[in-house]
Amino acid sequence: KLKPIVACEENVPFSAGFSRLNRYVKYASQLERRRALTSQNVDSVLSFLSHEFSAEAVRHIVLSCPRILRRDVDTQLRPTVTFLTSLYGKERLDECMQANASLLLIRGIGYHNHNNGATEVESFLANELLLPSSQINQLKESKPLTFQLNVNNMRHVYHFLTEILQDFDSVAPNEKNQRVIRKIIMTDPYLFSCNVESNLRPTVTFLKDRCYMDAKAVATLVRSCPGELGLSTERNLLAKLDFFRDRVGLEEDEDLARCMRRHPQILSL
Repeated sequence: KLKPIVACEENVPFSAGFSRLNRYVKYASQLERRRALTSQNVDSVLSFLSHEFSAEAVRHIVLSCPRILRRDVDTQLRPTVTFLTSLYGKERLDECMQANASLLLIRGIGYHNHNNGATEVESFLANELLLPSSQINQLKESKPLTFQLNVNNMRHVYHFLTEILQDFDSVAPNEKNQRVIRKIIMTDPYLFSCNVESNLRPTVTFLKDRCYMDAKAVATLVRSCPGELGLSTERNLLAKLDFFRDRVGLEEDEDLARCMRRHPQILSL
């Protein structure tokens, strides 16, 4: 396999700091990803799909997502189907594939699911967040990876967000906070996969100390742009802060604080 790698070396983009060997390895991995589709893999995938779905559903899956024929049955398709079955139920699986066959192609499904994980997440959404069943079903269809999240971590994030939101409005806080958090879980559920102590809390501290946002401003940000709490302070927010000061000219602390209060979404740029 070295011959095509050496022959095509000139076609491999040079990246500063990469040795020639590193470029060879990178190009070899690209060749592996583009490996020829074998009849053995096609037969294996079709056999598996035929065992799990109706003939009509298999036809729809292959026509809608022909890339599935490259998938490995044991490491990709089988765990994915196992997870989707636990989520939708065996009787609805064909219907779900007819509606969205690309669910079988989503990377990560099935790999981190623990026993009864989907059931625990659904119970948390229904009993603690008081999410209606119609919205839970909507999450299952649009963001199924939500049901692979660790429910204990979701609970920690929920309490942390509630703590922040209490600074926004002291009148009937529980009811209003629940509505806000239900909206967050529907629009940005993967925020609930973040670790509170290593990710969310340091971000809030950064916003208060470096962006001069008070508690109410942070609560406003959570209500309008909750995904910003998941941004890395080192890899993301610091660079933006330097940009605002050096290129935009927000040198005064008061100017920066005013900008963040009025336009919290600016951190998502």
